[in-house]
Amino acid sequence: MAETTGIVKEVKGNKVIVTTSKGACTTCPLSKVCSINEIEEIEAIKGEDLKVGDKVLLYNSESSLIIFAFVLFILPLIVLVSVYALLPNGLKEGIRMLIALFVMGLYFVLLGIFEKKFKDRFILPIARKER
Repeated sequence: MAETTGIVKEVKGNKVIVTTSKGACTTCPLSKVCSINEIEEIEAIKGEDLKVGDKVLLYNSESSLIIFAFVLFILPLIVLVSVYALLPNGLKEGIRMLIALFVMGLYFVLLGIFEKKFKDRFILPIARKER
């Protein structure tokens, strides 16, 4: 389970905006190069009654992270290879590849359209009070 701690900055209906600091790796030699030490605001689903200033624990279940990774990384490759394989062999390879890439591009456009619908279920973490 992926977990992060933060402080509630804003409450909006059944969602909260949580401020997190990723400064836990200051001893890492690459900490000056990467942006891991920056403060980040994360939108999360309110798991219980929360108020501004509450210290919370943000978490995503492993199953939702696996589904998200599959839909974002593996499924587009399956679409690309499947479309390429299903196109007639009479077409030139370059044309077949362009068509397959176009269909994969359409997949990402549709994914972007449906992202708002599935955001609450698969992408947003859940915020609970830290005990």
